[in-house]
Amino acid sequence: RLPDDVTLGYLIEVLLEVPLTQVSSFHSHLEPLRLIPASDLANQITFSYSIYEDTQEPNVVEFDGDDINDIKNFNHVDNHSEHSKDPTRFYKIHCQIFNQCNII
Repeated sequence: RLPDDVTLGYLIEVLLEVPLTQVSSFHSHLEPLRLIPASDLANQITFSYSIYEDTQEPNVVEFDGDDINDIKNFNHVDNHSEHSKDPTRFYKIHCQIFNQCNII
């Protein structure tokens, strides 16, 4: 069984012979999201979130000042820490882009 995005890609590109366009601002859970600069968040179309199966490390957008050890061990951090309140970093991404909420 294939994921829906892979299935659609196959149907469109192979069976219908319509080439797909690669868009660098459309992000998958399969790419390392830490490589997206926080300064470039507003120029992105989508973000995703996942946990690497081999290391259990969250695949998230990182920000200046993030403690990489807290991110890697987010399941084990203090309940009052920023990462336990926003483990996917989506709230912080929203705050960074729209500058209208208090960063937790």
